[in-house]
Amino acid sequence: MPGVTDGARPWEAAAGDLLDVSTSIQVQRKDIDLDKDYDANYDYDYNLNYDPWDDTDTDTSFDAQPGLGTVRVFSSSVDGDPHFVVQIPKLHESLCFTVDGRAKDVLRLLEDPHRGIIVDGHLVGAPSKPGAEERPRTYFDRLVISMATGRSADILISVSLDSVVLEGEGWDKLPVNQQGSIRRQEVTVTVDNHHSCWIELSRNIHFLVLFHYYRHPSYLQMAHLGFYITNGQGLSHNTQGLLGQFQHTDMTITRLKNHPEGNRAITSREASVSRGLLRWGQQHMRVTLQDKSLKDSLQKRHSGKCWVVPKAEVERLLGHSYESYVVDHM
Repeated sequence: MPGVTDGARPWEAAAGDLLDVSTSIQVQRKDIDLDKDYDANYDYDYNLNYDPWDDTDTDTSFDAQPGLGTVRVFSSSVDGDPHFVVQIPKLHESLCFTVDGRAKDVLRLLEDPHRGIIVDGHLVGAPSKPGAEERPRTYFDRLVISMATGRSADILISVSLDSVVLEGEGWDKLPVNQQGSIRRQEVTVTVDNHHSCWIELSRNIHFLVLFHYYRHPSYLQMAHLGFYITNGQGLSHNTQGLLGQFQHTDMTITRLKNHPEGNRAITSREASVSRGLLRWGQQHMRVTLQDKSLKDSLQKRHSGKCWVVPKAEVERLLGHSYESYVVDHM
């Protein structure tokens, strides 16, 4: 079952005082304001209600949007509260859903038993939105990426809001307010301009961690991390986890026609909403195409379309309960 492993993953790098950067790290000091506001607005509302629908109420599948093939699009990501974005390769479009996590939980985001790669994320609690106190809000404040190497020491990368620590045949630390790079075996970790950390585990496995800070945070804003699979071609088909399970999943979306119920006419708002039928394997569910602020490539965050999974259907999409992805330790 995804998210469950035999052994604990200790968060060793987060405990105690960290040593100075060793000579194996290349660092360039920059005068960077740690309180810089990177303007991450994740006010998504995925709690949608849908009317009953007919499985036969479909027509042709969506065509891929022209021009997107010229830009390398990230495989998948999790950022914000936390909101998940998964690319549907055949459509060059995104699937979006949210998971209501619990503060202090550690979630298994990715696990590839063939490559020996595991990614875990620690959740921190945030204030609830006014009028929605019953709905928890959480963000990732720590990430641990481990990889078995078959050598004397495995690789362990610990990312927090303050630093990036690389362990394995040595111990090195990169503060996030400096530009720097560490290379160990085939792994390269680079902190770039304070707001991003690039992690290259192999030729076709690349991750990106974004650091989100606010100079004058509002009541609902708090510093957090975002995790992006920028290149997952090297991950095996056995990859699991909240994000990993979608890496090689064959999904399609088919447009649904808008039909009125009984003699009721379709409103202008209903007519403007695009609805679709998401299919993977023997499963299917209704989704809605919405405008979202997306970060899905090396280009800047942009306004784009995303197929949104209703909150009530997220567990069925994942195939397992939330608890199945919770691990005991990092």
